[in-house]
Amino acid sequence: MELIATLNETILGQFEDEDEEIADSSEFMDKIDICLTTLEDATRVEAENVVTPPTQANSSQQDQQVDEPGHGSGGGSKVRLPKLQLPSFDGNFKDWSAFWDSFDSAINSNQSLTPIERFSYLRASLRGSVAATINGLSLSSANYEAAVALLKERYGDPQKIINAHMDTLVNLPIVENARNLKAVKHLYDEVEANVRASRALGRKAEEYGGLLLPLMFHKIPEEIRKNL
Repeated sequence: MELIATLNETILGQFEDEDEEIADSSEFMDKIDICLTTLEDATRVEAENVVTPPTQANSSQQDQQVDEPGHGSGGGSKVRLPKLQLPSFDGNFKDWSAFWDSFDSAINSNQSLTPIERFSYLRASLRGSVAATINGLSLSSANYEAAVALLKERYGDPQKIINAHMDTLVNLPIVENARNLKAVKHLYDEVEANVRASRALGRKAEEYGGLLLPLMFHKIPEEIRKNL
């Protein structure tokens, strides 16, 4: 990653001719981040799932296992779960897909958890006004499915997510100075990320490129516009 960062700085020095390399680099860095996250999660789970022999477990450890939410006499699972760094969701439509994919993998599809335990994790992951969406539902197995359906209906609508990405593109700040490489690269990364996200939702750039291109053209520095 340090090597790539160094190469990026070199590429940015010749920015006008190296757009493709910058895109490839950003995509490769994303893959590295995903691999590192996967390794960290696997290492943490392996370390925290080491079972202590009953003869060596002291009373405080036993009490801690019982005190874990949903792991007492009323819970369905008997093994203490590792402390997961769950993602949070604050109601931003653009973040819904990433949030739900992570939550579904760690919690929703975890067969060792009861619906009530999943509901507890879901509530703990919601922030701000989005938490009020399910506050009226009592903590029960039936209401967990209702809460998930309600959140998916409100925040998982592909068109609403696409609209959020388009709003982000429209509201990107104008970059005045072509020598401000950090601002130019940020603009490029934001456009790339939102266009890719829209494509993943089935909206091809060809469908809106005719409107987006003139808008983006006026957000880049005049010097770059003249070169184009």
